[in-house]
Order: sequence, then structure tokens, then C-alpha cells
Amino acid sequence: MLNHPRLVKIEDYVKYIGDETVERILNKAKTLQDLDVVNVNSTYYGGGVAELLGSMNILMNSIGIKTGWRVIQGSPDFFSINKKMHNVLQGGEINLTDRKKQIYEEVVYENVIRTHLEHDVVIIHDPQPLPMINHYRKRGPWIWRGHVDLSGPNQELWKYLRPFVDRYDGVIFSIPEYAQKINTPLLFFMPAIDPFCIKNHLFCQAEIEERLNHYNIPIDLPLVVQVSRFDFEEAAARIVQLIKDEGLLRQLGEAGRETVRQKFLLSRNLEQYLDLFSPFETNFTLRNLP
Repeated sequence: MLNHPRLVKIEDYVKYIGDETVERILNKAKTLQDLDVVNVNSTYYGGGVAELLGSMNILMNSIGIKTGWRVIQGSPDFFSINKKMHNVLQGGEINLTDRKKQIYEEVVYENVIRTHLEHDVVIIHDPQPLPMINHYRKRGPWIWRGHVDLSGPNQELWKYLRPFVDRYDGVIFSIPEYAQKINTPLLFFMPAIDPFCIKNHLFCQAEIEERLNHYNIPIDLPLVVQVSRFDFEEAAARIVQLIKDEGLLRQLGEAGRETVRQKFLLSRNLEQYLDLFSPFETNFTLRNLP
């Protein structure tokens, strides 16, 4: 008999969120056991969306909700155009020619032909597969999850994309500051962290030393690590302050871990999706959530 590796289940989150929260999530999932959900994006690997989907799909299946993942394919031109769109949606300029629109929509349609989305709930991620909704007879609600910063999008590009967005039954952005004027009910799900993925594991001292040696990082001076965008001018004074004040350093570290535990774990994101799936009426219109 084949021995399968053990996968993370919601019960593993007890040490982070407690028995009561885990039980609440399991109870919500009981009413959704017959649901068939699919996520669609543009890559299986690389970037936050793929990482989030990999963990979320496993976790959602573990609570009894059949959840799949489809990835669209495309030419280098298609992905080059989408990379430009991604950047321009966060501000900037684009030469949005008819030819670029044609490549974008034609490649999406090719994916429609070979991707059968006969699911109860379809979740489309980011702009790459956005126009797919134009080509299906919906069996259930379609949700667009926009992960990009839309606080100041290029208006020419947004005007082009908005008619696709307006066809969806629900739209999710990360924070209210990204909200745009649309005709679709809008919700906000902050990004989430999988505490069990390999890059969030604690390293032993030997592993730490091996990695530092591998990247030729000297250890004769204090190390400051920031896993995010980095502004040297703004950060310099704070770095010096942290190096000089070990008490503040520990305080900020503990506060950061507690903030992640309370607000940014994948279990919170999972519960938000369960709450989202439940309020859809039979005509796939989202009622106001409590």
C-alpha cells in the first residue's frame, strides 16, 4: 500500500489560533461539503499568488471542500503584455495598442477552449485570466481576486479592464485603499501566511551558518534582515536604533509575531472564503455580509 506524505490540516493550526477557532471553521465547512471550487491563475510557481494558492487548495480540501487549481498558458508576448499591465495597474504609463489587446484576449480565449470550468464557484486571480468570464455559461458565482495594488491605476488600462471586472459576481481586493468604482460587490481579504511552508520553518544554528556561508554573508557585524521592499534612507535611522536597543528589538519581534498570528495566518483567509461562499443567493448575487 502506498504511503502518502502527511499534509497540513486545519487542526494543525490549533497551536496558533486555538481549539475554538478551528472548531468554528470546521462547523462552517460542514454546510459547504458539496461545493466544487476552482482557482485560476497564470503560474504554478513563483510569486505570492502561486504560493498562497498551493497552500490554500490543500487546506480547503482538508476540510471537505473539493478545490482545484487551473493555470492558463500563453506565448511570451502574452506574458510580456501582462507583466506590463501588472506594473501599470500600480501606476505608470502604457501604450495600450489594439494589437496588445488582441493578443491578450486571443490567448485568454485559447485557454477557455481547453479549460472546462463547470464548477460551483470559480475564482479568477489577477488580470491575466480576467476576460475568461466572457466565454462561459456560469453554473455558480464567479469571483475576481485582484492581488495587485490598485490605489492609483493607470486610468486608460483600468477603463479597458473594468467591463470584464463588472461581469463578476464578487470582487476581492487586499485592502480598502485599493478599492475602485465598480458595479460588483467588493470585499477585502488581506494577504495571508502559511506558517508550515518551508521558508517559515525555524532554522537550527547549523542551517543558519550553512546559508550564510553559501551566500558569503559575513557575521562579524550585526545582521539586519528585511523581507520586503527596502528604502535605505528611511530605514537607516531605525536600523541604528534597533541595533542599539535590544529591548526594543525583542519587543518589536514579539509584537510582529503576535500580529501575524492574529491577522495574517492562512486560517483567517480560509474562514473568509467560507464566509464568502455561504451568502450567495441562487441567482449568484452576493448579499451584504454581517
